[in-house]
Amino acid sequence: MLLFCCNLKLGRGGYCAIFYFFVIVINRIEHQVNLKRSFIVGIFMVVFGLVHGKTVPGFVIDVEGNRIEGDLKIRAFCGSDAFRFNSFEQVSLHAAIKFRAKGKRRFKEYFPESINGYAFMFKCQWVVYTSTLAPYHYFGKIKSQPAFLRVIETGHIKLFDRRRSYKLGYEEIVVADYYVADEADNLYRLSGKDVKNLQAFLQDYLNMSDKFFEDINYAVEVRNLKWIVMDYNDWIILLSHNIKDI
Repeated sequence: MLLFCCNLKLGRGGYCAIFYFFVIVINRIEHQVNLKRSFIVGIFMVVFGLVHGKTVPGFVIDVEGNRIEGDLKIRAFCGSDAFRFNSFEQVSLHAAIKFRAKGKRRFKEYFPESINGYAFMFKCQWVVYTSTLAPYHYFGKIKSQPAFLRVIETGHIKLFDRRRSYKLGYEEIVVADYYVADEADNLYRLSGKDVKNLQAFLQDYLNMSDKFFEDINYAVEVRNLKWIVMDYNDWIILLSHNIKDI
């Protein structure tokens, strides 16, 4: 290009035109580089924020029952390696949390053995976890381990869930295990067999009434478990007030 320009017999205006042409090209290249650099930096900041989490207001309940206000760290990066802008990563929250009491500078890690539970505000709603000994099946035996369970429903019957992940090829799958507790706070985990025979499980372990299941107009399946527990608790309240026709 340079030899071509040197062989051309151009006037002063021609050389000025070529000069400005190169200035425009260089500016465009710099602009594109800056855009790419800004895009890469922006993506890095988003990924860093999603993986390392954000701070949300919340509290913990210590072993003495005291409520301690402060902030928790949660992550918006789910187990299937996909971004979830409208939710938060839940698997790790069952094992430990990072909490900073109001007025403190540093976050401290808490485990199910060290506190009674915690809660945080997410999308204008409280998300509540309780500390307990969660039962699980191990080669035909029922064992238990300390865990934070997410509280789904409370009342005569309580419903909790616990998210866990497993590998399927190169993908990490997140599934929910459900737990129910009766009025005496006896905690039961729904196994695969219990899910298939949900009504029998609820009646055998929680003494749910036949009359209740006759009255509901939806399938007794695990996808409706939240509504079953909620409606049953309301049904028990009505029954306790001697309301007829229930």
